[in-house]
Amino acid sequence: MSVSGESAGSATRDAGAAVVCDPSAYNVRFLRAAMQKLGFDDVAVARTVDELVRFVAVGRVDVVVFDPAMGDGAGFEAIDRLKTAAPSALFVAFCSDDELGRAAKSQGIITVEKVSILKLDALVETIANRTGRQLVDTPEAIPAADFAVPVWDEVPSLVEP
Repeated sequence: MSVSGESAGSATRDAGAAVVCDPSAYNVRFLRAAMQKLGFDDVAVARTVDELVRFVAVGRVDVVVFDPAMGDGAGFEAIDRLKTAAPSALFVAFCSDDELGRAAKSQGIITVEKVSILKLDALVETIANRTGRQLVDTPEAIPAADFAVPVWDEVPSLVEP
């Protein structure tokens, strides 16, 4: 499913494909790392709902992580198109909007409350439990130099908890 210039992985082993969607490059950085920790070799990054739907439609996708609240609810409105495009995929709504989270859940979407993009344990655990995946060690999954401002400057609690 290598449809994104921002996909990560190795073509030598097929450990599944995931799509993460968030309009924030900062958030995508952590979502991609979470999927790599779950052993996904192919992680495509969508920044809009339209990109998300296109990525899901053109490739074999095992897991899709998105926020139904993105685009003023456009993520929620795309659920039927996503499920039609990849009926066997695991769809996970990583959402901080309680109302849209409940609505996504009523549509058969696994919902994980987004407390903070820096707190992905519940998301990783949920996907691991649903897919039976073992976590893999990915020490370089979150590169330190992919932003002009180091993450510790934006999130001081990482340095001084």
